Amino acid sequence: MRIELATIQDVPELQELQHKAFGPQCIELGWEDAPPMTESLEHAYEEFAQCTTLKVLDDEGRIIGSIRGNVTDGSLYMGRLMVLPEYRQQGIGKQLFREIQRLLSHNRAWLCTCKQVQAPYEFYLREGFRPFKSEVVGPGLTWVYMEKSNMSLQPFSPNDAQTILSWCKDKHAFRLWSADRYKEFPAQPDDMMEQYKGDNMYPLTAVVEEAIVGHILLRFPSEDKSVIRFGFVIVDDSKRGIGYGKQMLRLAIDYAKRKLGTQKITLGVFCDNLSAVECYKSVGFRITGEDAYPIDGEEWKGFEMEMKLEKK
Repeated sequence: MRIELATIQDVPELQELQHKAFGPQCIELGWEDAPPMTESLEHAYEEFAQCTTLKVLDDEGRIIGSIRGNVTDGSLYMGRLMVLPEYRQQGIGKQLFREIQRLLSHNRAWLCTCKQVQAPYEFYLREGFRPFKSEVVGPGLTWVYMEKSNMSLQPFSPNDAQTILSWCKDKHAFRLWSADRYKEFPAQPDDMMEQYKGDNMYPLTAVVEEAIVGHILLRFPSEDKSVIRFGFVIVDDSKRGIGYGKQMLRLAIDYAKRKLGTQKITLGVFCDNLSAVECYKSVGFRITGEDAYPIDGEEWKGFEMEMKLEKK
């Protein structure tokens, strides 16, 4: 058996493979109209053109397994991991799953799967993927979105301050990040440390391969930590546009939910910081109000945003 890149000529055989691989499960779940079962050949060709697809061949050259992937803004989406039923339990799926991640450079990988089909869901958990969203797609059927990031959140260190402060290249960018919390621009590391005094402050640094790429503050306005507030959210200005902001926010949200038992997260953002507003919306925050703040002699308008977390 060998793994190769699939070609456009393989599309009909790949579609036949997905019918054989997913068909029995779909019938068992009563989901005969699931996307793998109803996809047209024309649509399969269109999808193939937008993805990198791997195939596994047996000794006779027959395709017995496959997976496809597509990278957008640093995020690798993986789909249609499939192996013929008679070839399962031989590690073929695991090889395909790891090979597509090795082949396509990314800083985050994500996928979606049906939670009621336990084997693949538990496999993804073992591979380090964690749920970040779910939706009901039919009676008794839940579609779960899962992700794995090479980013980690670590407790903020005083040694991180100079790097983080260097990302604000001018006073306007500095005020968009810090509002009026700092008196002077540029701020110094000692000024940053002063901001984080107090038991209810928990600053975090986002790290990828030992490099500092982001920063976020979790502040606890309620004693029981059922409500927390995000602040001082920033990503390295040379690494924006590749998904680091969303990853850092999702990691912080997951931390607040799992470790702290948080039920609601709030934050404030200036209205003209459009990229930040859209980033917050993309991970589940919604605008709940608007206010105005005096910044360097001007009136700046800001949105209040919040996210309510589901109880586990």
